[in-house]
Amino acid sequence: MPTRLKYMKGKEFVKKILKGERDFSRIELERGFDLVGYEGFAELQRIIRNEREFDPAAHQQSSLILDSSKLVNLKADGIYLPNARGDKADFQGSSFKKACLEYGEFFKGNFRQTNLEEANLQNASLRCAQFYGACLTAANVSGTNFEMANFEVADIRGIRNLEHAEYIEWASFNSTKVTRTERKILEKRLLKNFDHLFDSRN
Repeated sequence: MPTRLKYMKGKEFVKKILKGERDFSRIELERGFDLVGYEGFAELQRIIRNEREFDPAAHQQSSLILDSSKLVNLKADGIYLPNARGDKADFQGSSFKKACLEYGEFFKGNFRQTNLEEANLQNASLRCAQFYGACLTAANVSGTNFEMANFEVADIRGIRNLEHAEYIEWASFNSTKVTRTERKILEKRLLKNFDHLFDSRN
């Protein structure tokens, strides 16, 4: 039987982070929690930034562990969360617009219908992640590992540094929204030209 998730209100989630807790594996966060709008968000960001800036060891540790957790419709635009780990985490319908998720580990992460517009995903591992219907316009994916990721119906128009993404040739595409620029890069990497893979738009 699958492990039962522990339900957690957004207020409790923030309070625990502020107290130094970092492992939130197998939790189900309050659906639609507005993390950015919560009063403790600024302090949360200050603490995480200070940890990364003043503690060299922090760069080798996860800023937050969310393995197998459910954070559906989370509002986290602009969050600074490098080195986060969320293997098999469910972020469906969430918003991470302009978020910093660089060097994160999100194996089999569910980002269906998630807004990652202008997000910093540099050097993150998103192997086998689901991006069905997600928005990645202008996201920075330099060094990002997309091995076996699914971009069906996703919008990747204007995505940055796609030519420097890793294992993009092993990702799957179907009716993916692209401009001629992304299409050219992908067709070169995929070594095929199938019209049904891309919805080319300017």
